[in-house]
Formats: sequence, structure tokens, C-alpha cells
Amino acid sequence: VAIGKGAQTINFGAQGNQTFSPGGTFAINPVATASSGLAVVYSSQTGSVCTVSGTTVSMVGAGTCTIAADQAGDSNWNAAGQATQNVTIGKGTQTITFPAQGNQTFSPGGTFAINPTATASSNLVAGYSSLTTGVCTVSGTTVSIVSAGTCTIAADQAGDANWNVASQATQNVTIGKGAQAITFGVQPGQTYAAGGMFTINPQATASSNLAVVYSSQTASVCTVSGSTVTMVAAGVCTIAADQSGDANWNAATQLTQNITI
Repeated sequence: VAIGKGAQTINFGAQGNQTFSPGGTFAINPVATASSGLAVVYSSQTGSVCTVSGTTVSMVGAGTCTIAADQAGDSNWNAAGQATQNVTIGKGTQTITFPAQGNQTFSPGGTFAINPTATASSNLVAGYSSLTTGVCTVSGTTVSIVSAGTCTIAADQAGDANWNVASQATQNVTIGKGAQAITFGVQPGQTYAAGGMFTINPQATASSNLAVVYSSQTASVCTVSGSTVTMVAAGVCTIAADQSGDANWNAATQLTQNITI
């Protein structure tokens, strides 16, 4: 009587889904069993997504990981039909760390570097943008100053095949008003004439390029309208040059020049 090898089958239950993490692993659970009682061997059919060693699965990327269960048989049992299970490895969740940035001072055409830079837990590179383009613009990691105010910089990471989009992180940079100075050159002496007038020359200039305003500090000797000085009497005429600033510039320190009439 010829006693042939027995037929065996593999029972391989559904596996739980996983979330991608670099170097992440998970155990095959539940394990497959053969009706013969012989040990089952596992392998991956999707090497770009996962690999298998023993009952441990290593993640390579997000996607569908197909695990095969085999039993090759022995002297009493024929090889079992292969059984497979698909495990969905979902994209990983990444976060952005964006440290506080130093404050800046307004200067026309001024720039500064984002420092420290933002980092993503995925190690993917973060991209930057300005949420306040009236105050600042961003190109790469360089911020260009547009005006004084609060510059809000956003850090984003769009994800890839393995990572979901990260939640946006922001940092506010205070761009303070710039300091301006007035240059006011020495004025020549004048000779009194009733109702006489002369023009302030050289003119005062502000480093901000904002217009300078003149006034007389000796109204009994001279008065000022615009850049024209009207003589009131002989004596020392003291003219003040002021620039009060604006949204981008602090007021300048007042400068004066004495003119002997």
C-alpha cells in the first residue's frame, strides 16, 4: 500500500495596519499556522515597502506591504499553498520645530537670515514664506525688510511618499523703526535789511531721505517759513532742523545752526 504525503493548508489571519516611521518594525500578529503543525516561513513580496526577518517586518516606505506565508512540506507533507496578507503602512506624521527669531531694525533694502532654521521631524527640508508681505518678504532663508512692523514667517513641509504634510509653524520677528540722523551744514552770515530774506543753504538732509522741517529758535531775530528765513533784527539767528520720523523711522535728533545777522 503506497501512503502518499498529506496535504496541508496555511491559516494566515488579517494583520493590523501600521504607520510609517524610519527604521520602524512590527511583529506579524496573528502568526500563520499550518494544518500540518510544521513551522511557517514568511517573506515580503513588496521589498520597496517592507522586508521580513523571522516574524519581524521592517518598514522601508509607506504603501501596501504584502507578506507571504509558506510551508515547504517534509517527508510526510506536501508543500502548502502560499497564503498572503496585505498590511497598509500609512504615511508618517511629521512636525516642524521653528525656534524664536531675533528682532531686527528697519533699513531700506535690508535683509537678514532666518536663524535658527526650522527642522522637520521627518528630516525633510522646510520651506519658508511671509504671511505679512507688507512688512517682509522671504526667498529661501533670506528675509527682505519692506517696512517696520511685525514680520510673520511661516515654515512648511509638504511631505512626500512617506510623510504627510506637516502643520505649519510660524515665528514673529519685530522689525523696529530705523534710526535716522540729520546733516546740517554751516550757514553763512547775513546783513540786516528791513524785511530782508534769505534761503537756508546748504539744506539739511536726513539719512532716511525724509524731508527736513526748519524752525526759528530766536523769533526776535528771525522767522522761518519752509526754507526761507525772514530777518527781524540784527543778532544771532538760530535755525533748528527736525525730522519727526514716520512708520519706518524714529524721530531724528534736532540739529541747529547759528547765523549771524
